[in-house]
Amino acid sequence: MDREYKKLKKELGQKLVELSKEAESEENLYQAKELIKQGAEVNFNRCRPMFFACKGYNFSLIRYFIGVGALAEPLSRNYLSGMCQRGAFDEEKEQKFFELIDLAILKTGFSKEYILHYFKTMLLEGNVEKAKTIGDKYGVSLRQMLEDVPLHIIIECLELKREESLELINLYQNRMQEAFDASIAGGRDKAIEYIYARGFDLIPDRDSILKAIMNGYMSTIHLLNIKGVDMRGDWCLVTAARVFSLRPEPLKFLLDKYVKDISEAGMQALKALSEQENNEALKEFLLTR
Repeated sequence: MDREYKKLKKELGQKLVELSKEAESEENLYQAKELIKQGAEVNFNRCRPMFFACKGYNFSLIRYFIGVGALAEPLSRNYLSGMCQRGAFDEEKEQKFFELIDLAILKTGFSKEYILHYFKTMLLEGNVEKAKTIGDKYGVSLRQMLEDVPLHIIIECLELKREESLELINLYQNRMQEAFDASIAGGRDKAIEYIYARGFDLIPDRDSILKAIMNGYMSTIHLLNIKGVDMRGDWCLVTAARVFSLRPEPLKFLLDKYVKDISEAGMQALKALSEQENNEALKEFLLTR
């Protein structure tokens, strides 16, 4: 009996998921209600019904799911608040989106997570006025909103050259150094180039340079070299030597670039490392230097 019950619940859940992929219509909503009456779980399989309804902007279905308890799951709340990040999100959908957000707040109480996705999206689009007003609408200060903007959003704003958004971020939180270092560590050359072009007086953190070397981001290494970043230290050479078998380009570049500046002690350290780690590829390469 228990096995048959689980099988039935799974079948109903799968039907609800497939239904939530369809376009918004009265028939679609009616069928969803019938499935819920028969025992389908609104948050079946990690909230897939809510996911597809939000993906397809099926507003009537989302409203119904909210009414039958979908927001009990944080994942459903995240799908709802993230609707504004999709490419087809226009003015008409924005109005309906906020109607759903207001309904969600009535059901669960206010959470900044409901409006944070929208705030981040406006920053990425360079729509600073909308970014400013969203907090006012729900009684959250601009400073409080900016506290939860993740670093990758700032880096994307740099890559997209969203000057007004970056000015707004810097007004309350100076995170350019952090974004600069993360861009170097992640090989995000567009962001790095924009920072240099804007004249920010920043010096790369050593760890970020080492990560670029370890990951073999040669375009980033070349860019830093062009901008005059000094990478002649043993700390760079040793890091490049450790990853030589997988990524030989950084060490080859550093040795060619700084051939006159590398001390005998530095070369001995590389040879010692090759012996210590029994790195045959590195040993053979160093014999040619």
